[in-house]
Amino acid sequence: MQTYEMQLNADQIVEETSDWPKDAVADRVDRMLRAKYGEIDRSADRAWHDETGRRIADMESGKVQEIPLQETVADSVNPAVPVASYARYNLHFARRYSDLPND
Repeated sequence: MQTYEMQLNADQIVEETSDWPKDAVADRVDRMLRAKYGEIDRSADRAWHDETGRRIADMESGKVQEIPLQETVADSVNPAVPVASYARYNLHFARRYSDLPND
């Protein structure tokens, strides 16, 4: 594994940004991901936005039964990562892209 010299390590970044507003932190993370992996495929993003809307509507109407997050991720995630971390990650992206225009 190749290592890269950083001016700040991950712990220092967390400490430095701990008192920042959530939107500012989300913006920095978004910028880092875009720099590393490129821009978002808007068609895929739009499709996921639409799918999320359908799933929420199905839950709110009672068409489907909700499954607790603990059950859904118990067998499919790294046990070292708290489930709340996955929930926060997903919530961030749900909020971040909830402003997409409704066609």
